[in-house]
Amino acid sequence: MAPSFSLCACCSLASLSNPMASHPPRPLSVAGGWPKWVMSLRRACVGIPGWRSGLAPAFGPGRDPGDPGLNPTSSSRCKAKIIFENILPQIPTFTSTPLTRKRKLRIYISNTFSPSKAEGVTAGTAGPPGGTPAGDKVASWELRVEGKLLDDPSKQKRKFSSFFKRLVIELDKELYGPDNHLVEWHRMPTTQETDGFQVKRPGDLNVKCTLLLMLDHQPPQYKLEPRLARLLGVHTQTRAAIMQALWLYIKHNQLQDGHEHEYISCNRYFRQIFSCGRLCFSEIPMKLAGLLQHPDPIVINHVINVDPNDQKKTACYDIDVEVDDPLKAQMSNFLASTTSQQEIASLDVKIHETIESINQLKTQRDFMLSFSTDPQDFIQEWFHSQRRDLKIITDVIGNPEEERRAAFYHQPWAQEAVGRHIFAKVQQRRQELEQVLGIRLT
Repeated sequence: MAPSFSLCACCSLASLSNPMASHPPRPLSVAGGWPKWVMSLRRACVGIPGWRSGLAPAFGPGRDPGDPGLNPTSSSRCKAKIIFENILPQIPTFTSTPLTRKRKLRIYISNTFSPSKAEGVTAGTAGPPGGTPAGDKVASWELRVEGKLLDDPSKQKRKFSSFFKRLVIELDKELYGPDNHLVEWHRMPTTQETDGFQVKRPGDLNVKCTLLLMLDHQPPQYKLEPRLARLLGVHTQTRAAIMQALWLYIKHNQLQDGHEHEYISCNRYFRQIFSCGRLCFSEIPMKLAGLLQHPDPIVINHVINVDPNDQKKTACYDIDVEVDDPLKAQMSNFLASTTSQQEIASLDVKIHETIESINQLKTQRDFMLSFSTDPQDFIQEWFHSQRRDLKIITDVIGNPEEERRAAFYHQPWAQEAVGRHIFAKVQQRRQELEQVLGIRLT
């Protein structure tokens, strides 16, 4: 099971930098006392005079606006967030997609020749007692097709047949006739893997044969139609890789419709291939299915030599095959390990606590540094910030200090406010009279 990577460290930074964010202020009278969450917050911030949201960094001559510090919006924090959000969640995707490596598979094609008994038994030599006459045994040859991976570091060796899903050996049709010149092997669900293939036939003449090897690609691969292959630069690939190459071509050439994004405006190459001027994204798989073919088989031409004087009866051919990457198993084991997940969770908690402690120490340092730089301005700013906090906590609206002065009420809005106040009082008295008299005044 893939682990879940959380951004608790970043979240803790955000909550620490703004204590009011997680606990919004609520109406409270002064006589009612301080709320419990305020008291707990004040106890938690003992030793930090500027406990308000970003108090020390928010003002004072010691504040450097360009200093990122441990600000979650700094470039270093953003890079870390990008890693957590974009790179780490892709690890389960890497394990689900096939991780393969290309390796060289060396194929050995050899043959042995068994001459007829009449040719092999010298004069005066008797045949086996009670056996068939020596002249009844005809000459025959045996063809062997074997192979192995070069530089294979794995301890468990793969069988030769596991690399193929089909093998066809085509012999000379003139020598063996139309019904006996083909030897075929097909992979079946119950097929048992083998280290090689053997074909035995009678004959004492050199035989030309053709071997057709169809690789067993996992996941399956397909060969593209020649025009589409030249356009995308892809000859044989998996369906997912072909779709990705097609989308990159569409994106690079800006073929996606600007208004209806689900449609593609075909250029002259697409019109030739797909035979339409406009194509919907949902139609691409259906259109693409007619342009995909089975991959070309590996063709090897070989001559079965029956000359006993010719010692070169083994031929070697190297082909590229894809094998599972050992890293995939290691990644799967790592992600499935419960111990690793517990260790990651423990380290995540430690990181969270360490960053929280660093932020608290940084806030205290910035507070003291601003105070030592300019004590008078710092105290004034601190006083104003504490007064703003008190207004927020006690749900005070307006500015009591300005409202004490007569000049505050000589502003243009005062006349309208008086009219609204008188109208509200009249409406209130009207409702009271209606309730007392039990009538509705019109």
